[in-house]
Amino acid sequence: MLKPQNLLGTDHDDPSHLPIIRIPGDGRCLFRSVVYGACLRAGEQSPTPSKQKQLADDLRAKVVNEFIKRRADTEWFLEGDFESYTGQMRKPHIWGGEPELLMCSHVLRMPIRVVMRDKKWGSLKIIAEYGEEYGKDCPIQVLYHGYGHYDVLKTSPLSKDLPICIANPLVDVNFVGTASLKTKTTEIVLRDESPHEVRFGYEEFKAEVTPLFLAAHNGNLTLLRNLLNVGAKVNLRVFRGYATTAAVREGHEEVLAVLVNSGASQLACEEALMESSYLGHASISELLMLSNMIRPHVAAHALVSACCRGFVEVVHVLIKHGVDTNAISRTLLQSSKPFLHANVDCNALFAAVVSRQINVVRLLLEVGVRTDIKVKLGAWSWDKDTGEEIRVGAGLAEAYPITWCAVEYYESTGSILHTLLSHLSPNTYHIGRTLLHHAILCRNEKALTTLLNCNADSEAKFLTNEETNVLPIHMASRFGLCDILSCLTNASCNLNSVTKSGDSALMICARYKHEQCLRVLASAGADMGLVNAYGECVTSIAKTIQWGNEFEIAILDVIRGGNVVKSSNASRFSALMLAIRANDIEALKKLIEHKDKIDIDEQDGDGFSAAMIAAEKGNTEAFRLLLYAGSDVLKLKNKDGLTALRIAEQNQNGEVFEKIMLEYAQEKNCTCFTDVNPLHCAIRHGDIKYVQKLTKKGCDVNAFDDNGYTPLMLAARGNHGEICELLISCGAKCDIQNERHETALSLARENGGTQGNDAERVILDELARRMVLRGACVKKHTKCGKGSFHRKLLVMVGDRGILKWGKSNKRNVICRDAEVGGSTKFRLNRRIKFDDDDVDEQGLFYVVTTQNKEVHFVCDGGAEMAMLWVRGIRLVTREAIFGKNGSSKDGMVKVSGKKSIDVNWAAPPSGSFKLNTDGSRLSDSGFIAAGGIFRDQCEFELFPLIIESDSLSAVSLINNTQTPNTHPCFPLLCACRLLLGRLPRTSLNHIFREGNSCADGLAKRAVLLKSDLHIFDVVPSFLSLSFNADIVGVPVPRSVGVD
Repeated sequence: MLKPQNLLGTDHDDPSHLPIIRIPGDGRCLFRSVVYGACLRAGEQSPTPSKQKQLADDLRAKVVNEFIKRRADTEWFLEGDFESYTGQMRKPHIWGGEPELLMCSHVLRMPIRVVMRDKKWGSLKIIAEYGEEYGKDCPIQVLYHGYGHYDVLKTSPLSKDLPICIANPLVDVNFVGTASLKTKTTEIVLRDESPHEVRFGYEEFKAEVTPLFLAAHNGNLTLLRNLLNVGAKVNLRVFRGYATTAAVREGHEEVLAVLVNSGASQLACEEALMESSYLGHASISELLMLSNMIRPHVAAHALVSACCRGFVEVVHVLIKHGVDTNAISRTLLQSSKPFLHANVDCNALFAAVVSRQINVVRLLLEVGVRTDIKVKLGAWSWDKDTGEEIRVGAGLAEAYPITWCAVEYYESTGSILHTLLSHLSPNTYHIGRTLLHHAILCRNEKALTTLLNCNADSEAKFLTNEETNVLPIHMASRFGLCDILSCLTNASCNLNSVTKSGDSALMICARYKHEQCLRVLASAGADMGLVNAYGECVTSIAKTIQWGNEFEIAILDVIRGGNVVKSSNASRFSALMLAIRANDIEALKKLIEHKDKIDIDEQDGDGFSAAMIAAEKGNTEAFRLLLYAGSDVLKLKNKDGLTALRIAEQNQNGEVFEKIMLEYAQEKNCTCFTDVNPLHCAIRHGDIKYVQKLTKKGCDVNAFDDNGYTPLMLAARGNHGEICELLISCGAKCDIQNERHETALSLARENGGTQGNDAERVILDELARRMVLRGACVKKHTKCGKGSFHRKLLVMVGDRGILKWGKSNKRNVICRDAEVGGSTKFRLNRRIKFDDDDVDEQGLFYVVTTQNKEVHFVCDGGAEMAMLWVRGIRLVTREAIFGKNGSSKDGMVKVSGKKSIDVNWAAPPSGSFKLNTDGSRLSDSGFIAAGGIFRDQCEFELFPLIIESDSLSAVSLINNTQTPNTHPCFPLLCACRLLLGRLPRTSLNHIFREGNSCADGLAKRAVLLKSDLHIFDVVPSFLSLSFNADIVGVPVPRSVGVD
């Protein structure tokens, strides 16, 4: 607030020459100094100390009141809370400061100057001036000492020589000259939907004035009277108006009273009244109205002006003195929303409504102002024939009632409109429309809410020459006003009302591509299945205007938001079908949450249900949701007679759908969820736990499915060894054939190739076990091939592991091993006896008893049956001795740390040869021999060549180039490596003995032949059994170590 000034340059203005009057320091020094200076300036006698105290306390109280009066302008620069500050300032001992000096200038309407002694020069300098708007002559001058204390400088009163000057007949008291004025100004600040605010300020400029105008402006009553006494003209008008105008502008009510009583003219009084209506001086307005100098039309204009500015006190005064509240006056109306700046003929009520002056409107309605007057203030016009709207600009449309004005120039709280509607109906028509239509046209959601709260009819139709049946909801949809649509839907308007052409609000939104409005209506429950007079629905309209994708996205968003989109015609629109076709899982989940409100099995025109569509499109997750929601996938059929399950089976993801059905059946504890045994489904997916559950419930383990497969066949085809064991333990038959003559074993072999698999092993074990336990008639050789053979019933006693072929105990043996073919000794004996190299019979096998005796048998069915006998004997013996989970140490039976695998010979890759080799030695003579067999997958070249031997040691030594030269076989190893190096693309690999049976047979025959070299161009008869077994890929069990 302090505005330091330069040191005064003239002795006339220099306060340093003024005497200082000391003021007591009792907390009132500031106020004492000011009232003392005011007395000096008025030429009055110096107040006594007691008088000072009284005047100072009175001034303090007036200053506090002035703070409160000017709170909006002063609160920001006061320290702390305003209420606390003013409360403290009322106490007599509280010191004052700059804010109090400013308020003192306003209270006394006198200029106040604050000076302070300059420490460097010792002179006084001006540090602040207040109240310059009240003049600059003879200010009250107080001395500030810098520590909170004030004294006063003794100044001369206003010049007493002035009356002598103006009494001189040569002085023209009506002289018009130029002077610098600081006058009060007003500015109207426009708010969008809030009352207009009048902002006061001061403006300094030069203007032509008279002495009387200046005296009135400065509020110098003494000078004013002196001037009037010597003939100053009251009604002389200058640029800034009459003297009465200046007095009103600066708020000098006493000055104005003197001027009025001194003969102010009607024009001067009327101008002063207009000025008071601009500035809000109620008491001045009353003074002027009591002068009987105001004509009615001027008073009406002042009333309208005061209403625009919200000066309720002025309006009240004018009404009290008989001003016609219904009188029309042309005035400048301004608005920022909608924009308006025009001179309009209107009454006080319209002016107050446009300016959003709530209290003024209430006052006018209380005194009975007319509400049936119409004024041209609207910005919209419309065609009565078609209802088409035209924006013509504010003030250019047809005249309308006051309530329409209150809607268009809506006040944010809605108080004005609500107050008017307490006197007027909201459903009155104006040129075919109601206030609700107008609120929508003005895009004013708040006004619409106020109208609905005042019982406005949300179903009011447009009244046009041609019937259209357009309702407010259709209008809001056409304009895309989603907030207004929300208000209408909350007011329970009919969402499905239609125009004359049958268009619903939803159709209109789609036609005009208003996405947000579409969401609002769909969320509120508008019917998506309605059809207009042209056979169009909202979906077809969206597609016609190429807005289908946006439409679907909007509706799916609504569904994902948890809203049920309604449709009375599923063939036209179905939320469920939309979500399924879009494969929108989240939307589908939300619909299923409200499945009590939708038909989960509704069908389209082709009879497809949602589950059928999901199955056809391969949407597995959607199918799962629908299945668990209770959709009928078994009985419900489309027009082609297909169920959802049948469609799913035909899909490329059929196995996934079947898995889903299986999971559903397990969870729902259902064993017959399809028209086939669920056991087949569980096996196809390898679900052993569910297979166990189903077998315990008694499912038929030998039933055929639609494709002619038993459960065991399916398990074998899928190489599910554990499931095969489970099914067999539950009574599954291994020997059943379907119409294609397929068995579980053939399907296992077909799937496992030449390497075998778990399922094949399990089935072979079961076939072998059943065969040996059931027994069969075989030929038994005697004397290890030297004697004749006998027909015997060969059978095993399972629980004892005994192989028997007669009643004698000698014929009840426990087998240590069993092999296909004949032993070396048997072959030698047969060769000697029959002098024939071909001593192996089809179906020949032998066992070695625990007494190391060899017993040879020949079974019907050839080599494969012989292998089954060997497998069965080994298996039953092992199980009898060690139980089903044990094994023997010699490979026939499992032991701890070993497992049984199936071994068979594998053909060479296409385009290559394979050489299998083996050696043999006769223990009696020490004669050794070797044998080998070449087999190919090509026709022209010998290479690449794969060499296989069952001697792991020999293969390892030859392949290991790091073998030290101290090894006893080192020269032989080098020779082998050299030979292999000369053969291009050759490899040496190890193979188990069980897969090297042909080479083994040749090596054993070579020992018997005792020739240097013998080459067979065709497969010899003694080798045909092993050779055919290799070709077929018959597996032979072998025990291997487990890490």
